[in-house]
Amino acid sequence: MLRCSISSSPDCPTALCDEPAVVLPGYDLWLIYVDNVHVIPGAIDLERFESALSQALSLYPHAAGRLRRCGGRWSIELTNSSVPVDVSYEQEKSLSLVLQNDYVIQEDLSPLLSCHSDGADTVDKEEPLLWLKLTFFEEQTCIGVSWHHTLGDAIAIHRFMLTLSQLYQCKSPEFAPFIFRKHDFPPPSDDIAAKYYDKIRHLHHSCSPAELGAAFSEANAEVQNFQWRLSSEELRRLRTMVSGSVYQALSTQDCLTAYVVTVLNLVQEKPIGIVTNVCNYRRVKAPFIAENVAGNAFSNAIADSLPIDLAGIASAIHTSIIHTRGVQYLMNWLSTASDRMLHQANLGKVFFFSPHDDVLVGNSNVCIDWCSAHFGFPDSTRFHTCGFSKFHLRSFRSNPVKEDGNTWHSRADSIDISIGIPVTLKTRVEEIFSRGFQLEQLQGHHDSTTLPESPRTSVCNCRCPGSEKLDWPVYL
Repeated sequence: MLRCSISSSPDCPTALCDEPAVVLPGYDLWLIYVDNVHVIPGAIDLERFESALSQALSLYPHAAGRLRRCGGRWSIELTNSSVPVDVSYEQEKSLSLVLQNDYVIQEDLSPLLSCHSDGADTVDKEEPLLWLKLTFFEEQTCIGVSWHHTLGDAIAIHRFMLTLSQLYQCKSPEFAPFIFRKHDFPPPSDDIAAKYYDKIRHLHHSCSPAELGAAFSEANAEVQNFQWRLSSEELRRLRTMVSGSVYQALSTQDCLTAYVVTVLNLVQEKPIGIVTNVCNYRRVKAPFIAENVAGNAFSNAIADSLPIDLAGIASAIHTSIIHTRGVQYLMNWLSTASDRMLHQANLGKVFFFSPHDDVLVGNSNVCIDWCSAHFGFPDSTRFHTCGFSKFHLRSFRSNPVKEDGNTWHSRADSIDISIGIPVTLKTRVEEIFSRGFQLEQLQGHHDSTTLPESPRTSVCNCRCPGSEKLDWPVYL
């Protein structure tokens, strides 16, 4: 095994050559790294990669900056620093020893990632906000990406990686230049803060960075990752089964999340009463929103007091998402969340998303085609990430598969789901999923519960701003 390290700095002038820093509002202060791996079925040319990275950093110069705090306000100083790229050659080792299967979610990607500091340990230090690692196997190259969340959300990461891929192929970037100026909301009034407190439940629990690992391990001590792959035909049948003629507004993700909730309600005594979805709001039309902002543009949609029927649960989820896209609601929500996040960051705290027996959290990446960052290998590049926790449902497009004759094929519109399940429930959940979608077995459980059944007219069919009907809503 051979190792070396290279680095790339932004080509100058950059897109922000006249700016000293990118100001970060409170809602951007997610002090963690996001770790992803792109698997390329061929060898990456190092010289071309370095050149493409310098060009990409010129368009996204905040990724070559440093995190700063001054007087309780946060920013990314545009230092045009070098981005480190670790290089490792593993010609005698098989990638299959690292990647256990072809599901998107993997248990451990650390061998394919750079060793970086804790995400909260970067402020006022010379710590890179972007780390890359190239690992060369005999016939494949893995591109490990560690992206500090203050740089932006999943859509921002994808746009950066797709731009890097296109520049590597000597193509013009597909996306328009990012906007780096973000709206900074004033602190909420006491009335708004009190009204919206329950709507930012994910921000209720914080701890020091040193305590986070132990808190997470304790909360997920008896939890295992459950993964399942659903074909396009199965998803179509599920949506038809749930929606019918009355529920045409429901997305496939609404129906899929509702199905998972219903399965969990079959196997545990305490039913799921709340679903919280992480929802992207880039398409909402409002003066404080720019669709191509280089930042974190998501809120949480909470559906509580869930009914017991499958279609009613999907309806409640759908309605909660539409509700969060109202401009005034979103403004108040962001003001409250931003104030809380800024306060905790200034105290040196990070957020711990404590799981609950009656809450499912949904976070879908299905609208993001991660494999489009293919570096010249379309239809055969794969994408992986890691991380699971109790009742945290994650959804991704499935990776392509190599079939007989060494030919790559896409799994047309199939979806991988991942969710942390208590060990005592996992076998039963697997059994139910293996039988396919059977309404009869689900309906039998409804009769023994005391939750209210929803009326079939509860779906919101309004045309609220940003409520375009999408088969897969733009979550994160």
